[in-house]
Amino acid sequence: WNSNSNGSGTSYNQASNYNSSTFCDASNGDCEKTIYANWKPKTVTVNFNCNGGTGGESETYTYDKEGQDFDTTCSRIGYTQTAWNTKADGSGTSYSLNYDVTNNWINNSSSPITLYAKWRSNVLSITYFANGGTLKSAHGDNITLNDDEVFSYGVSPYHKIAYGGTVNLSNYNNSDWLNLANSGYTVPSKSEWNTESDGSGVSYNQSSDYTTANFCDLSNDDCNVELYVNWTKAPFTCGSDYAYQTSNDKCYKTLNGALDKVPAGGTITVIKNVTDDSNPTLTTNKTVKLDLKDKTITLTENSLSVSNGTLNITGTTSGKIVTNNNITNLIRVSGGSVVISNVTIHNKYASSTIAKNVGVKITGGKVTLKSGSIIAGNGSSSGHSLVVYNDGGTFNMSGGLLESNSTMTSSKGGHGGSGLRSDNGTSKVTGGTIHVIKGGVDRCLLCAHSKGKIYLKNNTTAKYDGSVNTACIFFYVYGSGTKICYENTVNLSFASSGCSYVAKFSEQGSGKIVNKSTC
Repeated sequence: WNSNSNGSGTSYNQASNYNSSTFCDASNGDCEKTIYANWKPKTVTVNFNCNGGTGGESETYTYDKEGQDFDTTCSRIGYTQTAWNTKADGSGTSYSLNYDVTNNWINNSSSPITLYAKWRSNVLSITYFANGGTLKSAHGDNITLNDDEVFSYGVSPYHKIAYGGTVNLSNYNNSDWLNLANSGYTVPSKSEWNTESDGSGVSYNQSSDYTTANFCDLSNDDCNVELYVNWTKAPFTCGSDYAYQTSNDKCYKTLNGALDKVPAGGTITVIKNVTDDSNPTLTTNKTVKLDLKDKTITLTENSLSVSNGTLNITGTTSGKIVTNNNITNLIRVSGGSVVISNVTIHNKYASSTIAKNVGVKITGGKVTLKSGSIIAGNGSSSGHSLVVYNDGGTFNMSGGLLESNSTMTSSKGGHGGSGLRSDNGTSKVTGGTIHVIKGGVDRCLLCAHSKGKIYLKNNTTAKYDGSVNTACIFFYVYGSGTKICYENTVNLSFASSGCSYVAKFSEQGSGKIVNKSTC
């Protein structure tokens, strides 16, 4: 009770006893005092419990006060709050997160009240796309395609996984459930699904188990991921009748046919060991790669000839180009450029009917030998073995091996076994090894004629082994303007065992052999 109707006066406790003088002075007569019921608006205090999350506080709500709502929030990693509930397990009365407090609610509530945060796990939704594939078979009518999207039981997205859960991806090729096919395409093993339709995104292995964190961050909210079957174009393959496949998906039985038709900048891949009786030539001004892989080309009738363009011969260390005893020059270069790397060129059988059996002959253009490559020649008792014969072009060797082995005992107008002969041409060796194993008549490891020049540089190796009762010559020059220059750092090894005549350095006809710090 209060002495003023607005409650601003003196308040009285209805449970207390008062004297009449407390209200008015009745000593000289009667007196009256009016007091008023002291109404106060009802309040309700709510304790907000985050129920495993963080945050939360207490709020007090007052009857007849406008604009009141639940504005306290909680946070929890991997979860989203959906409501407030009168019970911690969510089985009580639920209220929205921003519930508008009404007078009716205050009237019907007893203070204080505890409300608990109600949570749901954040969810990873995965939508699968056939990405151009067709439904080859499926589990009854449960799997369908709609505009390339895969539906499971008519529902999209296909998979929903709660925060922290294990993700078992669908198999695109499961004949008992989802089985997709795409003619002319394959899918790489362990990368069957990709986040981009062109395969440029993140790939996933359909046989692996993932967590939701492998796809996105569910710590604060849900996320959606689209996965596409990672189709790749099936590799083109030639039939067993063919030995050569070009990069524009054409097949050829002969190397000449492949060289003629392969586009500029293209690759010829040797797909099986082949005996080739064609006349393989590169005459057009184009760059071509000949990839031997680990295969062997055996040329039986004609040299591999280059007169124009660029031919890059490569492969594994077991890839080879070889010949029998019918070909004088295994590779013949009269123009353009040939680069040999990581393969073996071997003129294996020196013929008694051929004066010079040559691995690579150069009359123009340029030949480059790189690391990992071998050019080798074998000579018979009546056949020469010249590994590289530079008769007017350029030969550069930065690595690899030149190896000659001849047992020739009667002259046929040349040197029985030579590692490198330079007539009119210029040869520069900056790395690798030149090795003459066994002898032939008047054989020399390095031979220069007719103004030919040979430069032996850096830490290259020149090695000369014993002979078979013939003349042994390490370096030989003949003719004015002819020169062999070897640097001080070159590794020289000369053995004269079995030689009927020894001339380690032989200068004839004004030719010069010089040793310098820099050639």
